[in-house]
Amino acid sequence: MPMTDRKLAEDWPGKSPAEGCDIFHPAAYHMLDVASAAEELLRSFEIPQGAADALVLLIFLHDVGKIGNEFRDMVTGVNLNGYTYRHWELSETWLFDHQTRIAAHLGIRPRALFQLIAAASGHHGRPSRRDMNDDYIRMRDRAGPDAADDASYLIDRALELWPDADLTGMTTKETKRFSWWLAGLTSTADWIGSNQEWFKAEAAGRDFDAYLATARETANEAVAAAGMATTPVSTERLFDFELRPMQKAAQDIPLPGGPCLAIIEDETGAGKTEAALLLSQRMLAAGKGLGLFFALPTMATSDAMLWAYAADHWQDVRGHTKPGPCPWARTSLTRVPRHDQ
Repeated sequence: MPMTDRKLAEDWPGKSPAEGCDIFHPAAYHMLDVASAAEELLRSFEIPQGAADALVLLIFLHDVGKIGNEFRDMVTGVNLNGYTYRHWELSETWLFDHQTRIAAHLGIRPRALFQLIAAASGHHGRPSRRDMNDDYIRMRDRAGPDAADDASYLIDRALELWPDADLTGMTTKETKRFSWWLAGLTSTADWIGSNQEWFKAEAAGRDFDAYLATARETANEAVAAAGMATTPVSTERLFDFELRPMQKAAQDIPLPGGPCLAIIEDETGAGKTEAALLLSQRMLAAGKGLGLFFALPTMATSDAMLWAYAADHWQDVRGHTKPGPCPWARTSLTRVPRHDQ
């Protein structure tokens, strides 16, 4: 019987049923959930569409190692004693088996793909340390012959789903740098795509194209619910008081092209924090960053900053319109004591 999307989804579960549910979410559907989350996260970054599609394709394949007898037996309860090789280690095996084909689709040399395979498959903290000879042979044997054929089918479908994925000309040195970024994006997308409150378990049935369309709609809501969606930067005035000299300077100083480092020095009480916020707003609007990170020396100063600014001004810099404290501050403020208490 020829392989189809539905049959593959039926044969290879990806997640055990959540509490109060009896549906095994198929591995391929989960992979599409994660890929959709990655697509949504990537909207914040100005990178060529071909490179973005390449990232998403590789992130989709992060769990191709769930196509294997050991993982299926563990998920379905046939074998509750665990398994010898982890699914993400088998992912690396299947991807290396098809390294040449994937590299050709992306427009790079197979050797340049090596680091990207390790980054995507090693999404549980590190790349595999398994021997590429003996361990790979054992993993293939334990996965079973049907799994090898089905993994190949799933890789074919990935190339069809993202036909314009393109890393043409990227060297081995460049893919090594790129792999660090891919590893972080894979883990983040997997965290979002694994949340069954957002991506509900669905029994096998729909083909991958139809399921992907729905997953993309869910991802838009999930990334926002996770607090990782970006919003347009507000150009409205941040403060309604007359600016002090340093604050005025931060508001008016010309910004250089490209990345820049700003160091603000002034006496106590001169309004350096407000100056930094004014400058940050301008830098965000100029595309020099995607967010603002406060690094403070002590818990006391961190708590003070949370109360003084994060809870009240978060919506202003990024252009949010909801009044009151930011969502995470609503919970944080109930358990973080005021610095003066």
